Amino acid sequence: MHFSVFEYRESLQKLTLDDLLNQLEIDLSKVGHTTPDAALKMLLKMDQASITIGEMNGKNNPIKAEAAQFNYVTKSLGKNSASFLKDMGGKEKLRAARQNLLPDPKRRWWFLDLTYEQQVQARLRYLGQVFGGLVVILAVLVVVYKNFLAPDPLVVKRYSLEMDADQAIGQSNYAKALDDVNQALEINSQDPSLLILRGVLYDRLDQKAESSVEFSKAETVLNNREQFLLSRADAWMKVGDLANGFQDTQDSIRENPNSAEGYFYFGKINVLMQNNNQAIDSYTRASQLADQQGKTELNATIRMAMAMAMQSIPAFQPTKSVTSTK
Repeated sequence: MHFSVFEYRESLQKLTLDDLLNQLEIDLSKVGHTTPDAALKMLLKMDQASITIGEMNGKNNPIKAEAAQFNYVTKSLGKNSASFLKDMGGKEKLRAARQNLLPDPKRRWWFLDLTYEQQVQARLRYLGQVFGGLVVILAVLVVVYKNFLAPDPLVVKRYSLEMDADQAIGQSNYAKALDDVNQALEINSQDPSLLILRGVLYDRLDQKAESSVEFSKAETVLNNREQFLLSRADAWMKVGDLANGFQDTQDSIRENPNSAEGYFYFGKINVLMQNNNQAIDSYTRASQLADQQGKTELNATIRMAMAMAMQSIPAFQPTKSVTSTK
């Protein structure tokens, strides 16, 4: 403290109430950006303003406007208790000043450390309530998910095994991939895509008889020759057998010359074979057919694939038509 509290109090007694209140509003605007001495002087000004208002009210001379202004300053200071304590140099400095000057307990501006602690406790209670509410909501969501939204564990296991098989194929470990597919088919023995993949893996492992059996099963389940050929073409591409994939896509177009899906897969296999011009022509024909047949989502997929293919080709000269599949 670098001033005399006694002398400062005497100087404040010479000020009018309006002057005190105006100074307090200025002080309020500086809270959080001032010095310990300035913060202490603000408290002393609050004391003098309170005394003056009390004296005037005691003389049956009520001053509602000034009292309202003083209440505003008092409440605002309470809301900014954390910043005021920073100006004071911390809670301990305010407590030391309070012990030295022994203010009336009714003058709550001297107890802003307690106000701040109450605010912290109130915020913690609020956060606790919010957290508790979130825990309840989360618990409800978990119950709803488990009872209504959670996927069938068998579906999850089947998907996981298929991903494992794909990973093994990527490593050319066809025996491991076959084992994963076998486990997945134990969950659903009539899954046509898995039957086809098992047939392709048997072929990779030079088990041609077993491969033919699986293909026959899958085609029977699908009961759709075109869909079977395209699904098998996709499996051939997965294991890198582009020759068989090319043959199946050609066969599918031969059986259905207006198949948007057939030309789409024919485009995919030609991209892998680096037959760039033929791939673009195939995609173009696939897009035209999909548009004519109202297959909007398929057309979007085709056009995206075509755009990616064109980006990978420095320059190309589109052929007039797709290579004959006859």
